Amino acid sequence: MKKVLKGLLTALFTLPLLTGGFGATLVKADDTANKAADQNASPAQTVNIDLHKLVFNNGEAPTTPLANDGLTKPEFANTSVPLNGAEFTMYDVTAKYNQLLAAGKSAKEAVAAIQQQDGVDGNKVTTVTTAGQGVAHFADVPLSNNGAFAAYLFVETKVPSGVTDKATPLVIAMPVYNSDVAFMKGNTAGGNDLSTINLYPKNEANELVKKEKDDQVLSYTVGEKVGYKVTVNVPADATKTFQVTDKPSVGLQVLLDDTFVVKSDGVALASGTDYTVVKNADNGGYTFNLVTSSNWIGKQITIDYNMEVTSQAVTDSGLVNNVSVDTDTKKDQKPAQPTPNIFTGGYNFVKKDGNSSTPLVGVEFQVKDKNGNVLSFIKNANNEWVIADSTATGASATISTQTDGKLAINGLKTGDYTLVETKTLDGYVLPANPNTAFKVVTNEAGAGTYTATKGDAAGVVTNVKKGILPSTGGTGIYAFLTIGAALMIGAIVWYKKSKDSAEV
Repeated sequence: MKKVLKGLLTALFTLPLLTGGFGATLVKADDTANKAADQNASPAQTVNIDLHKLVFNNGEAPTTPLANDGLTKPEFANTSVPLNGAEFTMYDVTAKYNQLLAAGKSAKEAVAAIQQQDGVDGNKVTTVTTAGQGVAHFADVPLSNNGAFAAYLFVETKVPSGVTDKATPLVIAMPVYNSDVAFMKGNTAGGNDLSTINLYPKNEANELVKKEKDDQVLSYTVGEKVGYKVTVNVPADATKTFQVTDKPSVGLQVLLDDTFVVKSDGVALASGTDYTVVKNADNGGYTFNLVTSSNWIGKQITIDYNMEVTSQAVTDSGLVNNVSVDTDTKKDQKPAQPTPNIFTGGYNFVKKDGNSSTPLVGVEFQVKDKNGNVLSFIKNANNEWVIADSTATGASATISTQTDGKLAINGLKTGDYTLVETKTLDGYVLPANPNTAFKVVTNEAGAGTYTATKGDAAGVVTNVKKGILPSTGGTGIYAFLTIGAALMIGAIVWYKKSKDSAEV
């Protein structure tokens, strides 16, 4: 029987190694027509077929065919690891294969036609999911079908999350040879057991890490929360280490509360069991580690969390939130597309005497948002007023002018506000209308109102001094009238005496 098998034409075909394709070509296709009528095989002859599923890091899968002897793993240039959870379905396409041969197609052309057709023209045999070391084991596959050597199609019908497109469909036309001996149970060659054909389909992992904001908002008031989502695809070289580090600029801090949620395939991971996360000591970010990273290779994990804009945010300066990933062999790997900067803004005023333009220090105000809510502030090291964040102490709704009458207001998002004068200095009166409307624009487009209103361009608010009024119950105007009358009488008397003297 071995001589009969040896004399028959057969081939194992795979497409070239493109992304998602198979890892090697076992034997070269024979272009001689392999007619079904010429084939005679016993239905008792069987072979095992093991598909060893491999996953490569994004961009590292081989792109050219590699020799495969059906026994050992080909020597791939880049690191790969077994991938469990990939589902392969086996179809019997013997009738279609022989139909194509009968129509004059070569064996290679027949295989290509079956691989490229839409849908499957054959009978489903079984479905197997890779397990253990990423193996889909198809046991006791018959070499023949109705007296003719069989042809089988293997289609990857499901891939785990975090993996790119499914592998290219594979067609195996029986029998398959290693050197001069067919793979079949009971056969050996050079001391090797030929009862199992070993093949190595492969995939690439998706983009390693991606970070997104929950919305398109770029302007924030201090104390508001900013939502982020980090999506990671655990790569092949994460057998020992998979670490995500978030490093924001000053003015952002992570909230490690119940809004910090980690999931894979929609199922929440358990903190402490599946992962650990700690707040960084040197910034407001976090460091995330998978506890047993090798268990998650080939899987996609999402990390949803909020960051708070803090009172330390630099007004009109973009706040950056960077993320990076470390694995066994690669460090500080960043997303291809960074998330956009966010901004907080403000406005500058100066309080002056309405007549002399002398700066007035200590005049008190409140700030209201467009809904009439009174905002609370703290004073920073630069004697500027900043919206209080959730960790602030000593926050106050009353703010006051500082040196040179300046009133710098920080930590506001784009919007309309009202400055309300509540108390002025002794000797001055409050304006008839104590409200000053102002509009804040943050600096996304390089036109922030905080920067634009610094120095001489600051908004000027004036007060005037009180007039001099008599005290209640005092002598008032009557004293002045009495003095005036006495002076007039004295003048008249003096005039008459002077006239009488002149006439003498």
